[in-house]
Amino acid sequence: MYQNSKTNRNAAENVGAMERETISENHVSSRKTTGVGRKSKKMLLTLLFMTLILPNSAFAQLFAPPTIPVTLTHPPMLGLKVDKIVFNQATGECADQVVNELISLFVSNNVTVMDRDNLTAILREQNFSYSGYIDQTTALSIGKIIGPSAMITVKVLACQPDLRYSYKNVERNEKDKAGNVRKWTAIISYATLKVNLKVSIQTVDLTTGRIFAAKVFDTSQTATTQGEVQSEKEKVVPPDDYELREKAFRVLIQQVKPLYFPWIEMVSVPFFKDKIDEKGSKSAWDALNVRNYEGAIDLAKQYWEWSQDENNFTNKKGVVDEKDRVKSLSHANYNLGTLCFILGNYDTALQHLREAQKLLPLDKYIANTINDCTKAKLFEEENQRIDHRSAAEIAKSEQQVQQAQQLAATKVLKNADIIDLTKSKMPKSVILQKINSSQCSFDTSTAALIELSKAGVDEEVIALMLTK
Repeated sequence: MYQNSKTNRNAAENVGAMERETISENHVSSRKTTGVGRKSKKMLLTLLFMTLILPNSAFAQLFAPPTIPVTLTHPPMLGLKVDKIVFNQATGECADQVVNELISLFVSNNVTVMDRDNLTAILREQNFSYSGYIDQTTALSIGKIIGPSAMITVKVLACQPDLRYSYKNVERNEKDKAGNVRKWTAIISYATLKVNLKVSIQTVDLTTGRIFAAKVFDTSQTATTQGEVQSEKEKVVPPDDYELREKAFRVLIQQVKPLYFPWIEMVSVPFFKDKIDEKGSKSAWDALNVRNYEGAIDLAKQYWEWSQDENNFTNKKGVVDEKDRVKSLSHANYNLGTLCFILGNYDTALQHLREAQKLLPLDKYIANTINDCTKAKLFEEENQRIDHRSAAEIAKSEQQVQQAQQLAATKVLKNADIIDLTKSKMPKSVILQKINSSQCSFDTSTAALIELSKAGVDEEVIALMLTK
């Protein structure tokens, strides 16, 4: 139940960065009554003093439990798993550069990219006239020819550099060796270059024919150089236009990437540092803090089992501290659920987290973690659906290709077909047209030609058969 069935450890490997110590640790055990009054008064005075000197947010953060980062893997925004990409004709200034950057993105993510020239050649072989215009019928027709894929149309709406110069007078002074001060006014020239990049990207699923609405991406990059000049007629060397464009392209690609690939969101999940007793026992946090996931699960489970025994919360008078028991049991369920969440066991995680919430329904940490875990579970399910749908589409496409090949094989015109057409008194012109419009596989050996002649096949028909 608590085995590491999945490894949502990418972020958990960085857990050492979250070693934020808190002032209070929740030690759960049978409380000693000796000196409690005096200690409680000191603690109360300390808390009152800190409340007065610290802002509310800082005070809350000081006593908050430590946190650990957890990765949520969002599904692609288009809900597609792309294995093959085809680029339609791109338009606009910088269009080729944008397409090249997109090609690099897909290739680096193991996606096959078919350029438009290859696409046109393949479609021409299939006698398919393609103008670049895509509707659902055209998309399905292309998809049947090249298999499961998506087509991307790039339109660059803006890729213009904007260079502006400005000047500023600055008072300068310097002291010479004799102590005399020389003052003068220096002119500082500023060159500010801004590159605006605005791109529309439309995606068509060639497998289903679905046409997604075009999404517009807008980004800009700015750089400034400065230098002292003699007059405002002189200009400082401007920033590198090429370098700034490249930076804008890289930002654009990072904006586009979530459309086609799963993307990562990092969330900080609190973790209670509760211990079973006050005699130096380690908490699940201590194990988690050194990346000992199996040890953390084991300690969390021990604490969970220990917290369910009322005897551990009974004082010398035989009275159960119900408030302490409920809090400890809630934290025990929460920690165990959080560890399952970290390791990707979402169903088990939610089971424990909801049990923790029943005990402490107003705890904001528990509510937030339930929300994050629920999102992670939904994202995982959606990613799985996308994978299954993609696998089904690939299998269907392969089956269609096999059926098409089998059908094509049955339509191949052979010697026996010509003999049958001749014996059925079919006009010569019809037979010639049939040969010209069909895929042919004729036997033109000497014996076969003699057989055709004996069967009464016209000489012109035989001559055409020899050319096929």
